[in-house]
Amino acid sequence: MILSIIGPPASGKGTQAEMLAEKYSLYDVSTGQILRDMQVKMPELKEIMNQGLLVPDEITMNVFKKHMEEGKIFDNFILDGSPRTVYQYRVILDWLEAKKKKMDNIIFLGIDRSVAIKRISSRRQDKITNKFYNLITNPPPQSIDPNNLIIRNDDRPEVVLGRFEEYQRLTKPLIEVIEKDGILMRIDGNRPIEIIFADIVGHLEKRNGKDKN
Repeated sequence: MILSIIGPPASGKGTQAEMLAEKYSLYDVSTGQILRDMQVKMPELKEIMNQGLLVPDEITMNVFKKHMEEGKIFDNFILDGSPRTVYQYRVILDWLEAKKKKMDNIIFLGIDRSVAIKRISSRRQDKITNKFYNLITNPPPQSIDPNNLIIRNDDRPEVVLGRFEEYQRLTKPLIEVIEKDGILMRIDGNRPIEIIFADIVGHLEKRNGKDKN
């Protein structure tokens, strides 16, 4: 199974991708994390991301393909946060076709801007493990040292607003294209984590015609 989960900032993509990866034994491929990890080797990425700007498509896709090729990840994975544009979508589909694979479903988590801002203000990253938590919807376990929880630069409210508006602008034509291809799954991301997860699983198993437990 090859899946992708996309949506605006704070829509819960990472959390749902992690849960789906565990349920279906998939590689969890976060393009955002891959880009963050590459900042050491590519200082220009750090400057772009710290400003809350989207990394140019060509750079994103080159880094993505390099990561997938080096890890030999060609099947049984879920993309967390990609594609973001029509260009990225086409590049990913072409790359999969070259591997004789195809994208099964792309899950779109829709979320209201007000909800996104509220969630972002409670978002924290463990600087030791790089894992994300939300003080409201997905709090860290008590074993986590609060001093290790940080707020990323690109999670600042003023940065998030810009990212949200830019994402909406770029995603509208992408959603239309994916919908025409018949692999789009629209999910309401404003709800609690477990309800969203159950909804996604129900749609996947209905669409694929069999239980994948």
